[in-house]
Amino acid sequence: MIMGHIGYGGVFDKWIHAFHMPMFFFVSGFFWRKRNLRELVKLKAKSLLIPYVCFGFAQLVFLSAFSSGYRTLKPVKLLLTNNTDGMQPVPGALWFLTSLFIAEIVYSLIRHLIGREWIAHMVVCLTVLCGTVIPYYFRLPWGADTAFVGIGFMHAGCLFREKKYLSKLLQLKPVPACILGGGTTVLIFLNSSVNLRAGQYEVVPLFWINAIAAIIVGWNLARYLEDVLDRMRWSRISLWLKSIGKNSIVHLCLNQICILVFRKAFQLIGITGIIERILLLPATLGALFVAQQLICGTRLRIMIGRYWTARST
Repeated sequence: MIMGHIGYGGVFDKWIHAFHMPMFFFVSGFFWRKRNLRELVKLKAKSLLIPYVCFGFAQLVFLSAFSSGYRTLKPVKLLLTNNTDGMQPVPGALWFLTSLFIAEIVYSLIRHLIGREWIAHMVVCLTVLCGTVIPYYFRLPWGADTAFVGIGFMHAGCLFREKKYLSKLLQLKPVPACILGGGTTVLIFLNSSVNLRAGQYEVVPLFWINAIAAIIVGWNLARYLEDVLDRMRWSRISLWLKSIGKNSIVHLCLNQICILVFRKAFQLIGITGIIERILLLPATLGALFVAQQLICGTRLRIMIGRYWTARST
């Protein structure tokens, strides 16, 4: 996600946009559990909507000090309504929080209200179809149309956890995983550029094949990386990577503003082009690590909904 926001060029951007946001929905579905709907809404509002409001308005206030474009009501209107368009570069990434909130609630409703599995499959497919078609005509508030497509990836993640024949695909050996990765990369470049946020899917069946296959490859590569780090006793790197996953909401909410600040700083001292893009990644990750410690380790964790969650349990 961070590398995609830095922008390493058309080829890399086309490749990573084919699967990186679908993967977030897939992982959410993999860890999905049936809960009381009222408790689910309360939980997701705390963990997703509170950060959306806090980080969204905080970034708009910050940016208004440097750009007159943020001193109007338009950015506020976009933040509260159509947050998948016109919000670039900051706080554009926040669309995912509202989209995931809608996807979590709608998917849970489907699983609660529909007992027969095959009917649930059909309803998910129809929901995905609606989410795919709607952006050709108009966009729904809070990324709801993207959420409908995301429900398909959530359902896939849930099935990969529940079905043994699918879960085996998440336990591939290195050689089959690399072969699948190579084939998937070829197919990604056969399709035109896709973008989940913008509702651009191009050849839809190819989009789904590429996204699911790349998610499988990425999942297995993450397992291999964890094993290698454990065998080499690089526990600090492993713990750091796991902390990013645990506190991914901080990285999602703040990565673009960190990139923007560092990009401006590098340009002021004459660093541009490929050198700038190379330096942006470690600089942004370092700043996000500091932000993670500051927010998650202090009362500022209220911004990510954890203070209230802790008090209510």
